[in-house]
Formats: sequence, C-alpha cells, structure tokens
Amino acid sequence: MLSFYLSLASLPEEKSKIEEIYYKYRKLIYHIAYSKLQKREWAEDALHDVMLAVISNIGKLQQMNEKDTKAFLYIITRNVAVDLLRKEQRRVAADMEEIPISGGVDPQQDLGVQVLAHCIAQLKPIYRDVLELTVYYGFSAKECASLLKISSVTVRKRLERARALLKEQMKEEELYVG
Repeated sequence: MLSFYLSLASLPEEKSKIEEIYYKYRKLIYHIAYSKLQKREWAEDALHDVMLAVISNIGKLQQMNEKDTKAFLYIITRNVAVDLLRKEQRRVAADMEEIPISGGVDPQQDLGVQVLAHCIAQLKPIYRDVLELTVYYGFSAKECASLLKISSVTVRKRLERARALLKEQMKEEELYVG
C-alpha cells in the first residue's frame, strides 16, 4: 500500500515524508481508528483515508514538528472515524426507511436482522403489527389495512411512526449513531 501512497507524491522530499509518517504512525492511526470503530476492516479503511489526507496536506506536514504531526494525525484519524460511522448511520437509516427484509430471511443468520427484530418486538402492538405485516409478510398498505380493519392512510402513518420509534430506540441502545 505504501507504494500507492508514494506514487501520489511528485517530489522526492514529499515521498520521504510520506514514507516516514507511514512507518512511524501507521500503528497509532490504526489503533485510534479501531478504538472508535471497533471493526478491523473499518480501521483499515480509516488508515487509508488518513494517509490520503496526509498526502493532500504533505506541504504543511513537512513544516510541522513531531508533536504537531502526531496531534494532526490524531485529529484527522478521529474525524475520519466519525465520518465512517456517520456513513454507516446513513446507510442503516436508508435501510430502515426501505426495510428490505422479506419473509424468506432467517434472522439467525443476520445480526442486523436480529437487532431490528428485537427492536420491533419492543414496539407497541399497533406499530409492531403494521410493521410485521408489511416487512416480514410483504403485504401492501392496502392489504394490511384490510386485515387490520383500518384505513390505508392509518397504516402508512403507523409505519412512519414505527420507523421513527425504531430509530429512537436504536439511538437509546447505541445501535444507531446519530
């Protein structure tokens, strides 16, 4: 990976500084990222993003002392980790809006489905019933309304409220970063 980073620098002194930072701080960057993200793959992604930030700021880094360089790397790593968590939060929120779960999914195979099922189970029955009928069993709002003997507008409103409650519940349980 270092050869990729070095290929992005044009001057020999920039390449030297990138190499120095990579070898001296890559473990620190990874450790900081992992402590925030708790996933090895994400920490590796963060390390890559930090190194790209190093390359784009190499002129400033060449003028910094070791203490300032370390502080800069800490701040960049922390921000990159937070950005990765926010991206994941947006992905989870988008998934929740569409709720792409069908009756054929085995909840034992997917931790995300297990977490979502747990949160759904804690909802009030009026929201849980609508959510289960539409998500797990694939009924349309109109079919769900017919089964529950309520209007399709009520079904859509309950779905909207159920999604909002799920988001709030996941925030409280720190499963949803917001």
